[in-house]
Amino acid sequence: MSEIFLCGGAADATVLSNVFIDEYLKDANDAQLKVYLFLVRRLQAGDPVSISDMADRFNHTEKDILRALCYWEKCGVLTLKLSPDRTTLQQIRLLPLSKGELEGVQSKITKSKINPFSPSSTESFLRPLAGQPSSNYGQTL
Repeated sequence: MSEIFLCGGAADATVLSNVFIDEYLKDANDAQLKVYLFLVRRLQAGDPVSISDMADRFNHTEKDILRALCYWEKCGVLTLKLSPDRTTLQQIRLLPLSKGELEGVQSKITKSKINPFSPSSTESFLRPLAGQPSSNYGQTL
């Protein structure tokens, strides 16, 4: 049988991991999904991001955006790099997703019972940022 080549489609498209769709999509809330999808899109375009821009764009608070980032970090989907004084988010690194790595992450999530709206899940990250002006969140992908 001969191969069939697919043509056309949107050249301006964002590629999303099937592992994300199959495994992470079902457990994430709307803010978490918006943040992740936006990060993937901006990364593929090579564009920088900011907490305040995401909050404005999706009609969420900056704390909602930070909470979503912390959720994805605990899920093992991304890492966050803070400044040495822990007052500025300097980098968001999206991690490659694979089914093999997923089993360990799911076990970690089940054991810790992540609740992204729990104060304890974001307390260590958000407390140093509390009261800081938005310009302090100068993060780039």
